[in-house]
Amino acid sequence: MVVVFFWPDDDGPRYKGISLKEWALIHDRATGRESVHNSKYDPDKLRESEAAILAIGTNALPSLLDWIQIELKPTPWRDKIADIIDKVPGELWDQPPLNAWLGDRNWDRFQAAGVAFDILGTNASPALAELTRLLFEQRTEDLCGQAAHGLACIGEAGVPPLLVAAEDPSFRYRRVVVANLWSEPRWGTNSSRVIELLAKSVSDSEERVALRAAESLGSLEIEPEISIPALTNGLSDQRKEVRFASVRSLGWMSSRMGKRVVPALPALVEALTDTSREVRDCATNVILKIAPETLSRGSNSVGKAKE
Repeated sequence: MVVVFFWPDDDGPRYKGISLKEWALIHDRATGRESVHNSKYDPDKLRESEAAILAIGTNALPSLLDWIQIELKPTPWRDKIADIIDKVPGELWDQPPLNAWLGDRNWDRFQAAGVAFDILGTNASPALAELTRLLFEQRTEDLCGQAAHGLACIGEAGVPPLLVAAEDPSFRYRRVVVANLWSEPRWGTNSSRVIELLAKSVSDSEERVALRAAESLGSLEIEPEISIPALTNGLSDQRKEVRFASVRSLGWMSSRMGKRVVPALPALVEALTDTSREVRDCATNVILKIAPETLSRGSNSVGKAKE
């Protein structure tokens, strides 16, 4: 029998005496991701924390919906002190007194919400209507991003609102919506529509939308007949960052799909004379993977910028 206790604090329901917030942070710190402070890969803690959050289940949703609406405020003094202490040997930052003093409980809850939604997946479906309302409220970019993340984690039922928002030029935070269209196994019957949207968005007039679309296409391995032409066109975009995101994504795809990226070869060869060294270097690496003989022909233009 699973027993979940509700505690009169803001850290959510408790399971085995540990709050929802802390279970989510335990999971985050056990992933080993470089972006997470003091994260060390621990499969046992990953399994334990995931099981705990799933045991809390839908009882977590009221807290999660509150946490994603937290208005985060910068605290420069705390960040400066934490940065100084973090450079001191001995991991002083992580000692309980300092951690409690320097930690931002609001930020911890905001971060924990994203982790918990990811673990709950379709179990968060009862929050679909409220997440959709918060998404289209467009109150802040942070809230919009968290609502989009929650909908993406729900999966097939949560994707349609994301598509409506991403396809609306007047939607203020399309970039964070597009950034959350990344988990293909959760798309269900929406798969083709999502890929078509991402492909179209590579040429979007808003640069951050175009960048997120190119990066998302590169992280996926589906419908190359749609994604590769879109990224190939991205190589001729006037914006350097979009060209770089496109060639880098083709590089990711070439590592997994090999010769299937060959249709992009003419554009990749053209990119060898791009004005950006990063683009030229990345294009060279992609060609080495899919058609190294192209470089062995010794073109004088290889690796040099256009005059």
